[in-house]
Amino acid sequence: MLSPSCVYQSCRSSRLGEGGSLRRVVKLGGSLLGRKDLRSRLPQRLADSDRRTSRADEVLVLVGGGTMVDAVRELDAANHADPTEIHWLCVDLMQKTLQLVHLWFPTWHVIGTQGQLAERCARGFASDVPSLICPSSFYHRDAASELPTDWRTTSDSIAVQLAIEVQADEVLLLKSCVIDESKSIDEMANEGIVDEALPQIAKRVPRLRIRQF
Repeated sequence: MLSPSCVYQSCRSSRLGEGGSLRRVVKLGGSLLGRKDLRSRLPQRLADSDRRTSRADEVLVLVGGGTMVDAVRELDAANHADPTEIHWLCVDLMQKTLQLVHLWFPTWHVIGTQGQLAERCARGFASDVPSLICPSSFYHRDAASELPTDWRTTSDSIAVQLAIEVQADEVLLLKSCVIDESKSIDEMANEGIVDEALPQIAKRVPRLRIRQF
């Protein structure tokens, strides 16, 4: 059955059981950046809940690479380069799409360094507006991560890596396509709806939702 949302629950514990606020990591699909209604609809989508979850108190946003990364993928298919170097080039481009989103939402907080992220993890993130998270604040060449540094890893799995780092209660992947809730994460990975690395790393977060924007 086709649905705007699909939910996957793991056995990992949530901070909510300890009486904490709900911390949600949202991956904003890069393909959504070209939507003319993005600025009017995105704030509500980020705070959105369904019948199985609560409204988030802390919303952390990771922005996908969009057409910038698509262009690199196309060029790499024509003239292959070192997969690891291509991977980090694409991660760098995610910094640029984040800057673009910040131009559209200038009141949102930006977490740009490892130190800033560590401080917010300890003291809590903003609850009045979302926080835009730069990939370099948690995911870089020297960071410990199980993710493969090639095309198997995209912003889907990097968002889950962020959720692990900040001990988020859930991850929400916002997609442009309709989601078939009968499909497993493995099936979605095989069909290219999510990246190939996601099925394994998704087991490390309490809850993962995949939702049509």
